[in-house]
Amino acid sequence: YELGFFSPNNTRDQYIAIWFKDASPRVVVWVANRENPVTDSTASLAISSSGNLRLLDGKHGVVWSTGETSASSGYRAELLDSGDLIVIDNDSRRPLWQSFEHLGDTMLPLSSLTYNLATGVKRVLTSWKSYTDPSPGDFVVQITPQVPSQAFTMRGSIPYYRTGPWAKTRFSGLPLMDETYSSPFSLQQEANGSGTFTYFERYFKLSRIILTSEGILKMSGLIHATFTVHVDRLGCVLCQLLQSVNASKGLY
Repeated sequence: YELGFFSPNNTRDQYIAIWFKDASPRVVVWVANRENPVTDSTASLAISSSGNLRLLDGKHGVVWSTGETSASSGYRAELLDSGDLIVIDNDSRRPLWQSFEHLGDTMLPLSSLTYNLATGVKRVLTSWKSYTDPSPGDFVVQITPQVPSQAFTMRGSIPYYRTGPWAKTRFSGLPLMDETYSSPFSLQQEANGSGTFTYFERYFKLSRIILTSEGILKMSGLIHATFTVHVDRLGCVLCQLLQSVNASKGLY
């Protein structure tokens, strides 16, 4: 993964983003200032004395920030091999903030969708407005607090697509997610009213789940240098593909 400035479709708008290293064309997996692009070439990303990671424009105005602060002798920002950008308190060595808790339109392996009924906090996917505009679009994917949970794609307040309830290792509404499916997902629901849906892809490189600006969930990964898999609707073709590819490697 790499972190830096990018301009979609060669526009003047600049965003702080994370993308797959050496992937061509560039595949952006997270955008910080998706609602507030900068247009000057002197913008910078820096950590304040209180641990707040901030994107500053050329006049040192704050365009975007993590908003998390603490008292410490120092802080640092790290981009992990998982694609998670974290801000760390050097004294406690604990993360103050991490991008995996502020998802955009993409889930990477080890990232999660969540809900918490006690706090009302939800972690969701939000589509881009268009292919070249990373500002929040019309579609949101979330997991529901019902037991068992299911995933809904919402267009505003209207359900657009649902997966069917979770059934141990799979969503029951996806036809080819049957008992033989080796699931890259985990869903945990706790008695305290919280739930976590996690993506654990192990076999494909550059794996991700993306919510497109048209409201379609796509699962994508690189089997080898010349074969990229794109699967709509979280997996109908992927179930068979994983089995056929990995059976030959002794993974089933």
